[in-house]
Amino acid sequence: MNFIQNWKVYGGLGFVLVCYFLFPGNVDWICDQPLLIEKALEANRFNRWGELGIAGGNGTLYGPVPNFIYQVLLRVTHDLVGVVLLKILISVALIFIGLFRISNDLNLKKEGMIFAFLSPFVYFYTRTLWDNVFLIPVSVIYCSSVIRYSLFRREIEFVLATVTAAILFHIHLMSVIVLIPGCGLINILLLKEKHKRIFLLLLLQLIMVFVSLPYLKAIFLAKTLVPYGKPQWAAIIFSPLLGLRLVGYVGFFEYFSPNFFASFSGIGKIIIYFLIGVSLIGPIMYLGGLKSLFSSRNGFPVQVRWFFISVLAMTVFISLKMKLKAHPHYMNASWAVYFCIFWKKLSDSYTLNRIRKMVWLWAGSMVLLLVVWIEYISSNSGDRGLHFGPTLNNQIAIAKQLDAEEPLNEITVDVENFSIFPQRLTVLAGLYGIHRKSVTRMKLVYAEDYPSAEIKLIPIEK
Repeated sequence: MNFIQNWKVYGGLGFVLVCYFLFPGNVDWICDQPLLIEKALEANRFNRWGELGIAGGNGTLYGPVPNFIYQVLLRVTHDLVGVVLLKILISVALIFIGLFRISNDLNLKKEGMIFAFLSPFVYFYTRTLWDNVFLIPVSVIYCSSVIRYSLFRREIEFVLATVTAAILFHIHLMSVIVLIPGCGLINILLLKEKHKRIFLLLLLQLIMVFVSLPYLKAIFLAKTLVPYGKPQWAAIIFSPLLGLRLVGYVGFFEYFSPNFFASFSGIGKIIIYFLIGVSLIGPIMYLGGLKSLFSSRNGFPVQVRWFFISVLAMTVFISLKMKLKAHPHYMNASWAVYFCIFWKKLSDSYTLNRIRKMVWLWAGSMVLLLVVWIEYISSNSGDRGLHFGPTLNNQIAIAKQLDAEEPLNEITVDVENFSIFPQRLTVLAGLYGIHRKSVTRMKLVYAEDYPSAEIKLIPIEK
């Protein structure tokens, strides 16, 4: 049965994608996002392209591509909610195109593309105004080109893989996890086949390397490419297993919404835990796919199989070399590989009636949890956790009450998130603030009791 032609499945895809576009102002605005937008706005003011991205947690300089993208989007609209909508549209389109190409080449169930968008991590990263998150849509196109070239040796796929590789490198250095295995594979195949246009294709790669030289120079001159503190050995050794988080809710609420469970009690909390339990079907299928990947009868073409295995090996190597922690965004560059491992297992098992029922049970739990979380963020105006905070909409409403030039001089902050990341209001006030000097000092406080993350300004009594 072809489910793509079934209105229920097609409608399900439409429903999930509608969820992506609902409430675009209910995204996080915290930590690096204000710095990114500020850099893009500043570059636009001087009518030039930004040279580098922001610095990472250990001071490593990231590439300028996210800066370029936000500069273009901010030329279209200065409303950050509008920027969110445009970013969602671009990201969803690229992910869909890449997965469609992969499904054709690897003979995977096309209805599996629906399940890619059920991931809460994909939902969150597709909407947030950050830099690392562009790795997901671009890497899907990159991986689809590597796979297609390895199977059919089409020149255009080599070109596309080379160009997207350069883009990925200029987004975030975690992209090396897929760049080294993918570029290594297509070059080995190119040299082995002795392609008639081999010199032109190699010249293209040299041009991409030349384009990357200024960024490489900046990285090494900064001398900040150093490991992160003490290694978390469990996160390093089992890093290939962390892909299971991308097809379930393992660790999602704990990382992005630590106060989520506090908003439920009694039967409501039981239902939430039940749905999370059911959603574990996805991670279990991923583990099954991971086991099959190392079997000679896994069904993947041999080149694709070794590409995926090499990506997993690079994940362990980079995690060990840089002593990475188990943050979910470190997997964004390799998300397509992780999902294909799950997707292959799903496609191979889908003919079994009991497996098919379990898959749709899993899909139902994923949809319900996504809808519940969307409602939770909307009703609480965000989450008080370190990785979310008050929503962008809520913070824009505050910024509209502040002076555009010196907003922080007007207020006293009594909200933990703002004490850690005060720069967010400065950027928003520059976009939405009013041009006057305040005569009344105000205090920024939570508008309602825990777990609500909504904030408001109140006058300070003299």
